[in-house]
Amino acid sequence: MTRGPRFTLTTLDGAAAFGALPDGAVPRYNIAPGQRALVATAGGIALRRWGLLPRWRGHGGKRAPRIALATLAEAARVPLLRDAERGLALADGRYAWHPAPRWLHPAPPAIVGLAALCAQSRDDGVASFALLHDGDDLLVADRAWLDRQAPLEHAAAPRGWRAVRVSDHAGSPAHDDPRCVAPIGNPRQGELF
Repeated sequence: MTRGPRFTLTTLDGAAAFGALPDGAVPRYNIAPGQRALVATAGGIALRRWGLLPRWRGHGGKRAPRIALATLAEAARVPLLRDAERGLALADGRYAWHPAPRWLHPAPPAIVGLAALCAQSRDDGVASFALLHDGDDLLVADRAWLDRQAPLEHAAAPRGWRAVRVSDHAGSPAHDDPRCVAPIGNPRQGELF
């Protein structure tokens, strides 16, 4: 079972508030690095691959490693991140794995923008993104984040999200169905944090 950073977009209701949805937009229950997700930028919403790729190829024509997650400090310091376009990965929750699998989501349910940094490769046109985190959580932001002049600290940890215990089914990125977010145990006893 591969557990790592993951997020969800279980409904597209309200996603149009971020812009026109591209063809191929569908609800997603288990978005993992390397997979495509809906990301809004100043230019609109597009499907982008999670794992920021540099615009250039490295020595010998090899592509540099993908960056799935970055901290605010890295975003300010690393040229690839510092020069990237700002984006909002559309999401309505994320997974936490310890001590048990949990789906964390806004209460009441809503689509939010996860703070992202985006690039498009000059070599093959692949549009990609990295998500920002603070070590404990993915960071959320509003549309003001898309302005490159907005301070990096405009992205912040989510508040008031509900934690719902889910099964190990969500632990595999190969699973992308409603069972991933189905509560187990007593779903009324979620935690707020």
